[in-house]
Amino acid sequence: MPVTFSCKVIGDPKPKIYWFKDGKQISKRSEHYRISRDADGTCNLHTAAASLDDDGNYTIMAGNPEGRVSCTGRMMVQAVNQRGRSQRSTPGHVRRYKKTTIPDTEGEGRKALLAIIHMPFI
Repeated sequence: MPVTFSCKVIGDPKPKIYWFKDGKQISKRSEHYRISRDADGTCNLHTAAASLDDDGNYTIMAGNPEGRVSCTGRMMVQAVNQRGRSQRSTPGHVRRYKKTTIPDTEGEGRKALLAIIHMPFI
């Protein structure tokens, strides 16, 4: 089953983006995960076929010279029995949103990081 974590990151200067699974950085050259970033700041972490090994906590970190922000979501992967049903009931696809903002508190015209991150919990 395909799974995508998606969020929007905005910053000036443009933040660098890093994805982690259970605290370990996901390589941009990963064969299992596809990492992308659109012109509007939307960042995606996608896997075409989630497996039990994909169960875990996924974190995106955005950073530039003015600061860092991060957001974590959990992917829960469940085994399916022979009848095609999961072994425990699931609430379905649940989305919770976290908004993180770091304002320019100096007021001296410095370029500040502003990151708005939306990360679905699955």
